Amino acid sequence: MGWIQTTTLAAFLGLATASDLRERRVPNRLVATFTMAALGLGCISDGISGLCWAGGGFAVGLGLLLVPFAMGFVGAGDAKFFGAVGGFLGPRLTLYAFLFGTALGTVAAILTLRRARGDHFGLAQWTNAQHGAPSGAPRGTEEAPTVPYALPLGLGAVTAVALDWAGLVLL
Repeated sequence: MGWIQTTTLAAFLGLATASDLRERRVPNRLVATFTMAALGLGCISDGISGLCWAGGGFAVGLGLLLVPFAMGFVGAGDAKFFGAVGGFLGPRLTLYAFLFGTALGTVAAILTLRRARGDHFGLAQWTNAQHGAPSGAPRGTEEAPTVPYALPLGLGAVTAVALDWAGLVLL
């Protein structure tokens, strides 16, 4: 991956993550723009082979999040976002980015759920038990918590690229 692809990917990750953190959505226009940039840069860098490489990365990225999307774990914007990321990374690094990103996303989801329940790392249950109060937030009164998955998936992509540059990614 050349420096133009790397800086374009970094810009995309920054913009998408900022939007996801602020609004809990990744705009379609942003995803479409950077998907086209990924495919175009792939084509410019290596012709039809580069276009196929970028398209394969897009398909892998989107495909890996279709099941989690269908199960309601991630939103459609997250799946499309990761497809665009895959266009920059190609199929192999997209798989690694997915593994790193979902590990981080799982931790983020667990922390978000615990926080929503009022359980700040077990402290709420301990203090409530000391005072005879029930632990956790009342059920059904609040909106379901969401996780901005662009952040962990983006960090997974950065990790995959850094390890690849260092020669530490296998396969």
